[in-house]
Amino acid sequence: MFCKTCGKEVNQNAEFCLNCGVNPQTGNAYCYNCGVNTNPEQVVCVACGVNLEKNVSRNADSNDAKAFCKGCGSKVNEKAEICTSCGINPLNGHNYCQNCGATTTAEQEVCTSCGVRVSGKARNRESSKYTTSDSSYKSYSEYYQNEFSAIERSNEEYQGKFNWLAFLFTPIWLLTKGMWQLALIVFVIYFFPLVGVLVALIFCFLIGRKANYLYYRKEKYGEQLPKDWSIFFDFINQK
Repeated sequence: MFCKTCGKEVNQNAEFCLNCGVNPQTGNAYCYNCGVNTNPEQVVCVACGVNLEKNVSRNADSNDAKAFCKGCGSKVNEKAEICTSCGINPLNGHNYCQNCGATTTAEQEVCTSCGVRVSGKARNRESSKYTTSDSSYKSYSEYYQNEFSAIERSNEEYQGKFNWLAFLFTPIWLLTKGMWQLALIVFVIYFFPLVGVLVALIFCFLIGRKANYLYYRKEKYGEQLPKDWSIFFDFINQK
């Protein structure tokens, strides 16, 4: 398919032309089917005969349409709610484009490989366990409702208050929150010869600083362990 504004070839599912930045189905300067020049008065392309007033039908409604998991990049059915490779909702994540599988970042709005919007803001299908509404956390205590909402509203710039329970009773707190892998690491460190107790105490303190953020990421993305361990040494995103 071709962009009707600038004539560049684009992906059929693209919401933006990577050459001119507009929706490829808006405009009247080029035929979307063959890419030849047209004029605003034309109804039919004289080169290929298609109706110029008709938008391109997308193939996303096919029962076996393929997409990519935004978390791990594996191919999934377009209607799949769980990726069988990583176990999360294929639209919960920001590592890969759901249309072409190219690598993306959390800050990207549009895939630079195919032009499809990768931000969840414009995709009604993209839904995590939560929304940005405070009431979406009503199954949690008021403390975690406030913390999760604040983290989400800040786009994870804010990473939670210091959690004293998580610091004082780290292994128990982690186990009750379903983060058994991190709890196991604490136990292993504790039994290191000579310095184990001291190192475990420091590690528990660092976990206490980021406990609410770790719990948020675990509940929203299913992360057992931090994706980026450097968060423990980030003393800026802490209020």
